[in-house]
Amino acid sequence: MRKRLTANNFLESAMGVMVAGFVISGRWDLARLFEWDGRDFLAEPRLWVVGLSAVLAMALLSASAAQTTLLKVPAAALLLVVFLAFVIASSLWSSADYTVGDKLYDVVLLLLFSLFLIITLGMSKEFYILDAFWITLFIGTAMLALFGVYQASGPEGERISVLGGGPIVFGRLMGLCLLGSLRIWRRGVPVSVILPLVAVSSLLVVSSGSRGALVSVVCAVAVFFVLERVPFWKVAIVGLAGAVTSAAIVFWTPFGESVASMYGRRIVELTIEEQYTSGRTEIYRAALKLGSENPFVGAGLGGFASTGLHVYPHNLFLEVFSETGMAGLGLIAAALGLAGAQMIRSRRRVDAATVAALVLALMSSQFSGDLFDSRSAFIFLLFCTFRPRAFGGAPILPGGSIPFPSPGLPDIAGIPGSERNRHGPGSMGAVPVALRASPDRPPAMVVVPRPLAPPFREGS
Repeated sequence: MRKRLTANNFLESAMGVMVAGFVISGRWDLARLFEWDGRDFLAEPRLWVVGLSAVLAMALLSASAAQTTLLKVPAAALLLVVFLAFVIASSLWSSADYTVGDKLYDVVLLLLFSLFLIITLGMSKEFYILDAFWITLFIGTAMLALFGVYQASGPEGERISVLGGGPIVFGRLMGLCLLGSLRIWRRGVPVSVILPLVAVSSLLVVSSGSRGALVSVVCAVAVFFVLERVPFWKVAIVGLAGAVTSAAIVFWTPFGESVASMYGRRIVELTIEEQYTSGRTEIYRAALKLGSENPFVGAGLGGFASTGLHVYPHNLFLEVFSETGMAGLGLIAAALGLAGAQMIRSRRRVDAATVAALVLALMSSQFSGDLFDSRSAFIFLLFCTFRPRAFGGAPILPGGSIPFPSPGLPDIAGIPGSERNRHGPGSMGAVPVALRASPDRPPAMVVVPRPLAPPFREGS
């Protein structure tokens, strides 16, 4: 029996599409594509996304109000809102002139979108939004990967970026494409299907020339495999297959030649031999000095531009410290700390790809970008904070099978039937089911005879 699509489920899924669009679009506008002169805010997709998100969030709020659903907001999400509001307030004591307007616009959009996402997540019962987000993000980044391969097949030694965006942002998006590929693999898609995209997205991270993105992606993938509890032998096989596929691409395609050239220039020559830091050391020192001169509330939004080195210090926490002082740094640290503590307590019920994406976003924000460029870190923080039990309910079983809570089954050993999960397609006669007696004990395996009730999501 197919689950009926309700209005709330549709609104959640549509909001997931909007979140993916907000992550991908950034500051991109149509002027970059058509090479128009000047800047037109109405030509920025992020403004359209925020507007549509407002409509979806209000519609979901109205629909949920009829069902007397209470909006539950975790403390970490509230602290994130307070932090963004404080950043906006810091424009009142900012000495910046030409930068404060643009940055204020960025942060206001980020705050509004965060509020709309919080409303959706707080009203969500079945978390359709998460799957819709990852599906849309996967499709969008896969399309960008095709553009990247086409561009990389051109002149060698050129850093890869698409549609007028920057190479650093492109490297991060390819990392998210890689995590999206691994996520659908762990949900039953054969590895042979996603392996080419895993190899291509990994090589495109190298082609972007962003060393920060490369380090962040490696750490995020490691976090993904740890949280998924993938057996070491399976990790080794997938890694070996990916390495062989990547090597074939590098040696036998024009795209591979461009990747090899970029690796030799950006990684071997600049990083290892010359130890080139792109002037980051001087920028970081200036940010620390500026923050030390205004330790409590910072120099105000956009204040780092007064140093004359750059518009922002290419480090999220240094930007927060230099422009909002210890007050802003304390707020964002508290939000991350509370979210981290909740994820640790719910470590058996978190979505591994979402947590890994949070790690990727946080790490890459220490190497490049400003507050708005780090928006994906705040978005993944909210995803990880709200109702982690909805992210799968129980650990994924060995072999990457998909867990589906099954209603109508009798309680066994005091454990509700809704806590047991069907092993997935292909089972014969009887179905192995994961049981979890407590969050600190590994799942036990039992056999439940057929027939099973149709799978459903938690909250039905």
